[in-house]
Amino acid sequence: MSKGKIVQETIYLPSLEGNLFSDSPHREVHIYLPPSYDINFHQRYPVFFLLHGYTANHQSWVRDDDPDQNIIELMDIWLKEKKVREMILVMPNSYNKLRGSFYTNSEATGNWGDAIAKDLTGYIDNTYRTLKQPESRSIAGHSMGGFGAMVIGMLYPEVFGCIAGMAGVYNYKRWIHGFQSYNISIPKDIAGFNSSDFLIQATIAMCAAFVPNPDKPPFYCDFPSISSEHTSRKINNKFLQYHIPTMVDRYIETLMSRREIFIDCGTEDELCITDARELHEKLNQLNVRHTYQEFAGDHNSHVMASIGKVLESFSKVLAFDPQND
Repeated sequence: MSKGKIVQETIYLPSLEGNLFSDSPHREVHIYLPPSYDINFHQRYPVFFLLHGYTANHQSWVRDDDPDQNIIELMDIWLKEKKVREMILVMPNSYNKLRGSFYTNSEATGNWGDAIAKDLTGYIDNTYRTLKQPESRSIAGHSMGGFGAMVIGMLYPEVFGCIAGMAGVYNYKRWIHGFQSYNISIPKDIAGFNSSDFLIQATIAMCAAFVPNPDKPPFYCDFPSISSEHTSRKINNKFLQYHIPTMVDRYIETLMSRREIFIDCGTEDELCITDARELHEKLNQLNVRHTYQEFAGDHNSHVMASIGKVLESFSKVLAFDPQND
């Protein structure tokens, strides 16, 4: 059996121009092409966009030191076992100076939502033999990428027909209270950021993505508060625009019309399991059809297995090239 392959490109994403951290708009992207791509030159393929988590990058999907962490090897196995169908996989590098973009449009970090849903999608459609319709296009991610996939899937319904969030953080009301209860001290500069712990770094990255403020260097953002002052409430409301349970209410029609929504999380994932269960219950209450799975594991223990489950699920509902049915 022929094998799939990875093409690495550096792609210009104009929506990232002018970001206040001077992160390059030229981004490395891994593109997986299925086994038949170089054989059947008339066939077109659905596309699966895969978003990595905070502190990670596109290389995390193609680790050469471990076949079980290599999407090329796993896709070949899943295809051979007929668990998934042939698709093009697109894995962008969204690592930035704050260690992660959170995939939102931000005056500070750049318009990452547009960069993925418009710039990157447009480039892939213009360069590869894709099926250029939302019914054939899906987006998924892990952790920060799981959150990003849910947000982008709701905000760009004309682009993606299927959405998957794996171990995503969805409840940002809890994050605001956690921010205060841990009495976080914000570093004074990027050097201080780089020497801070994970919680501080992730909080700063979220705030730069959710509540950008170009007038507040060095992180160009405001920070949430539990105070009742008007300014604090305004900042908190802006931060909570990406609170997923509230977004679900606003984008209910979009979610109802998706071909598939897939959510999973490990039962020992202390960061995300409560969020996943709450989102599952919320979707049930609203009668939004979706697939929900839990597994015995923590935040990072079953990432590639989860991707396999998502691809298997999407293979049943995406629109494929009629000549390949």
